[in-house]
Amino acid sequence: MIKILGKLPNKKIGLALSGGIDSMSIAHFLLNGKKNFIAYYFNHGTVHGEKAEKFVTKWCRDNGVTLVTGHIDDTKNEYSDRAWSGPQEYYRWCRYLFLGQHENRNIILAHHLDDVLETWLFSLFHGNGKVIPYEIRNCVRPFLLTAKEEIKAYAVRHDVEWIEDESNGEVDYMRNRIRHNIIPEVETINPGIRKHVARMVNDMYNRYQQNEKEYWKGY
Repeated sequence: MIKILGKLPNKKIGLALSGGIDSMSIAHFLLNGKKNFIAYYFNHGTVHGEKAEKFVTKWCRDNGVTLVTGHIDDTKNEYSDRAWSGPQEYYRWCRYLFLGQHENRNIILAHHLDDVLETWLFSLFHGNGKVIPYEIRNCVRPFLLTAKEEIKAYAVRHDVEWIEDESNGEVDYMRNRIRHNIIPEVETINPGIRKHVARMVNDMYNRYQQNEKEYWKGY
């Protein structure tokens, strides 16, 4: 079951579409709910990025969805100029810059409960456990209470098509290692860990609604 945190934007909707199972399932969910949206795809300049852009372009054309694309600009040498933890962090930063250029849209990000757990553990290991915020600039994350398994079940039930990024299975990246190796161990120790994280998400959202300054400090 797809769970919504708060309400979906009701006008000028955008969706960050990567071609993966998460965003493609949310795209189907929105279309099924008669929500009109513009899709935004950012190409990281990788082999998979090229394949995913072709996949997303065809899907948008077949479903009558307007697509806006962006591409990484390696000529600026931003990767070598800063101390990034790795290419994934750099790609994420570039993607948010791209999405932030479209301030007139309420852009939905398909982050889910497992992403929250992963990010919380990642930040906890670095000394300060943080929850993914509901909103960042013109982007919102209304699916933070939906577990990955629920998204997978939705995709299977509705024959959603997606393209898999093979690098997601590589444990050389810290976040992937947390996802594939550490979270299963955490679940063995505490089977209710997702319920605990869901409570943190609800607390974060309540602070967001109350416009508490502590929301931005704590998350």
